[in-house]
Amino acid sequence: MRILAAVVSWLAIFITPVFAWEKAEHYQLGDSALAWVLRDCRVSAGDSLLFNFNSNFSIKLDRQFWDNQDFGGLCASFSGNDRSRSRFHERGRSVLRQLKPLQAEVIDEVWTEHSIGSLTGGDASVSSVVQPRGNVIATYLLHHLIALRFAERAGKDRKTSEDALRSALIYEAMAQTYLADAFSSGHLLLPFGDPFYGLHARNNQKAHDFYRSEGVFVLNSKGEVWQTFGDKLLNWYAPSYEHVLEACVTSLRELFFVLCVSAGGEPPDSLKRWGRSISRERPDRIVESWLTLRNGEEYYADVRMPTLLLLPMPVSATWSVRNAEDGNPRNNHRKHFPQLREDGFHDPGLENIIRRFLYGKEDVPNWLVSDLASKDSPEKLIRENPDFASVRFVQQSDFPPSYVGLLASSGGGAVLGRKGKGSGLSFGLGYGLTDDFLLFNKISVEAVLMPGLDEPRRLLLGPSFGLGIKLPFRFDPVEAVRIEKGYVWGLRAPYQAGGLKFALGLGSRTVPLGFTYSGLTFRLKYQWIWLEQTKQGAFLEVVLH
Repeated sequence: MRILAAVVSWLAIFITPVFAWEKAEHYQLGDSALAWVLRDCRVSAGDSLLFNFNSNFSIKLDRQFWDNQDFGGLCASFSGNDRSRSRFHERGRSVLRQLKPLQAEVIDEVWTEHSIGSLTGGDASVSSVVQPRGNVIATYLLHHLIALRFAERAGKDRKTSEDALRSALIYEAMAQTYLADAFSSGHLLLPFGDPFYGLHARNNQKAHDFYRSEGVFVLNSKGEVWQTFGDKLLNWYAPSYEHVLEACVTSLRELFFVLCVSAGGEPPDSLKRWGRSISRERPDRIVESWLTLRNGEEYYADVRMPTLLLLPMPVSATWSVRNAEDGNPRNNHRKHFPQLREDGFHDPGLENIIRRFLYGKEDVPNWLVSDLASKDSPEKLIRENPDFASVRFVQQSDFPPSYVGLLASSGGGAVLGRKGKGSGLSFGLGYGLTDDFLLFNKISVEAVLMPGLDEPRRLLLGPSFGLGIKLPFRFDPVEAVRIEKGYVWGLRAPYQAGGLKFALGLGSRTVPLGFTYSGLTFRLKYQWIWLEQTKQGAFLEVVLH
């Protein structure tokens, strides 16, 4: 048993993945977004930042906000653990559904805790703000709301304005890292936190990397559709970069809008024009709506905070509605609305649609439901209305599970011996080395425990090596001829004899579990174990990988 425990510990250490994260991308986004907004706000930017609100009030802030780092450096530093649940979307859930767990009481508790004092002492950490079961959208909003409240304090309390503004920018840097992650295709589609995550971390890593380059079609709440990609590809595809940069800029604009309005001065012209573009309300009323304590989904569905409207949701089908601005046909543009799960709200002609990305009516606010779709049948609209179209987005949403990584197996079968028929069980832990290699597949090393093999007191333990020889033709569900070779030791008296083990059989194709990136492989084999007398028989094993 000590040998088995050692093998398990070694495998757990060996397979732990580190999702490669490009901190330079976080730095670029944070630095570019802040430079953009500082220019719009006419903030003098040199070794320090000078904020002039009126003739009697200004704030001068060193560019090294915290830990000798500027804003971009903090964004890179806070990008942190790429394997945290708080860095991922809840796959198949809309923005509205992901914000529901963030309750007003939680926001108030976090603000109460973090508003005491300031961060100048360097004693705060990102983990103290992240909620245990939070997702990337709720975690972004929580950090951002704390930043907005510090910005309000900076504008109103002149005695603590410098420390409060520094805290606001530090918390906003934290928020920006989650905001950027929300646009990463790997973080949109990976089902993080499923029950078997610990058994197939390698699969998650491969799926993360696959979606990073494969991309995913997404829709935001402004009706814009594009294909977003992932880590290390920020500058590769312009639309993907432009949307995430716009969100980072918008989030900072919200912060500086709160700062300027709270200070009692007029926002700079460019910021004032931006305020008019998002709402017809007075600036003080806009700020009040953002700072009023409420549940997370209300900031999105009721207040419609600008940054939340830019967050992406994976989409498989939309209604594309053409509008003419000011009645001028030359100004035609299209706005996308999500096709919904309910009958009458999606195109019945779509086949093989990815239904997990057809959201329900309860998953989106009313203003994100197409007025046309709710008034007439989809068939009639598609056939008769030239301004209405059904659009389908083809994308791979299920990455096939890999055999590479931790394996857990169990099985049993009949044992043929001199006394007649017996039985036996087997339990194994191992590591899959490759999916395919030339004529071979599913190469693995395993440690197998066999209790009660033809004798109740017999306990065998030993390593084995196995591989499949791929069939030259398709023969469902069989994929390969399986060969295994190993050695076993007897661990319990009087059955302490050891010997060679050999098995020959058939290996099935991988059966995906669907709700996770784990899969099952079945092995039907005949095995021989040469002990004090040969133990042979047919066994069936199930392998989780």
